[in-house]
Amino acid sequence: MIQIENKRNVVLEIFIGVIIVVILSAVFSLKFNEIKRGVRDAVRLEEIAVTQKALLIFINSSAAGVYPLSAGECLNADSLVIKNLFAADALAKVPSDPIWPAKQPLYLSRNGYVEPPAKNFCYYYYSNGRFYHLSYYLEDYNGGGVRVVTGMN
Repeated sequence: MIQIENKRNVVLEIFIGVIIVVILSAVFSLKFNEIKRGVRDAVRLEEIAVTQKALLIFINSSAAGVYPLSAGECLNADSLVIKNLFAADALAKVPSDPIWPAKQPLYLSRNGYVEPPAKNFCYYYYSNGRFYHLSYYLEDYNGGGVRVVTGMN
């Protein structure tokens, strides 16, 4: 009898241990995903700030005094805007969204910026030369969503 009770206790202890490991794994996984979202958002904010500085350098060094023209495009290595910024030595690295580097936004305003409920898209640039809109998306659930920065000449 004592052996049977010991075996039951051992099985029960193993079962409880497995449940605890599963619960801790689930909590860790959720927290880890939250941390990854935060890191990606930090990268986005940094790259947008660097791109804004590059656009400012470009307009200050441009003889025409205008921002790179664009009817709207994702910023990537093939982008004319990025090529112009590199040619002006205003940018050293191609800014690229960590997850969606080439995904076009679905909702655009007439003025070229991205509008909610758009989500999960590239860094989107629009400019008529006098001003620009640079749209991006943050994943953070406490303040995420579509963001647009604007520069004016």
